[in-house]
Amino acid sequence: MLSGLLAGVMAESSDAFSSYDWLRSGVSLAATTAKWSVLGFALVTVTLIAGASIYLSTMSKVSRGLWLSALRDLIRYWQGLWFFMVSKGKYSDCPVFKDDIRARVQVYSLTLIHSMWSEPHYRNGTFQVDMVKNLRNVAIPGTGLPLSYLSYYQLLTWPFLFAAYPLIALVAGVWKGIVLSDGGEDDSGKTAPAFADAAAKAFREQLLSPNDWFSFWRLNCRLATLHARISGDEGYSLEDKLTFLEKAESMDVPVSPYLKHPAIICKHRNEEGGLGFQAFSSATSGGDWII
Repeated sequence: MLSGLLAGVMAESSDAFSSYDWLRSGVSLAATTAKWSVLGFALVTVTLIAGASIYLSTMSKVSRGLWLSALRDLIRYWQGLWFFMVSKGKYSDCPVFKDDIRARVQVYSLTLIHSMWSEPHYRNGTFQVDMVKNLRNVAIPGTGLPLSYLSYYQLLTWPFLFAAYPLIALVAGVWKGIVLSDGGEDDSGKTAPAFADAAAKAFREQLLSPNDWFSFWRLNCRLATLHARISGDEGYSLEDKLTFLEKAESMDVPVSPYLKHPAIICKHRNEEGGLGFQAFSSATSGGDWII
């Protein structure tokens, strides 16, 4: 009887171990994918460097100088990332962009994405949760990929900041170079710049001192979170829209009208019967919505 019991246990154990074959296969597949990804990235990098070298040799002296300057700034951008993310250096001790405060602030603020990832946030629990909520309706132009997808795993900040963002800046620079270098004259009567010149300048601008609304918005979000964490200012609690409305009302400050019913139900105009219903719980009764 005992031998039969032992035989049964061994058989079940064998089945259990064999059930992990899928895990071993998955690990093997992941390792193979990673290996080929690295090789593919290396091949693309070598190809781009070779192509860039050939293209640089065909440029004018001025254009070549602009691109070499942009490449030096890219290297300094990487040095700044390494200083803040790996060496854990302070902003005041940053060895790069000492003569360019906008570039230094840009690099430092980007690394805050990684360092503040799990830090408490005045509005949404943690900084990472706030990014997931606020970036779900924003995408990299032409991709349709919501940036919130990049906000689920902290590990993704490394390849994004070191590789993806410079590539995005390069594509943006090339596109702006095409737009600006149309071969004619601008509104002021000045001759349009050469493509290579315009692209080099636009690439550096997008990488280190972007002027688009999205970059300013995210810069503000990162620095506001940092300031709230350091200062502990209670005024940041008013970022909660209901707290703001109630505080304003208590001080007799006019605010936008809102309902204080516990909940409402909305019915779709063209769906029949019990279909097309949406229920919204009011924030005044513990829900999420200001109605």
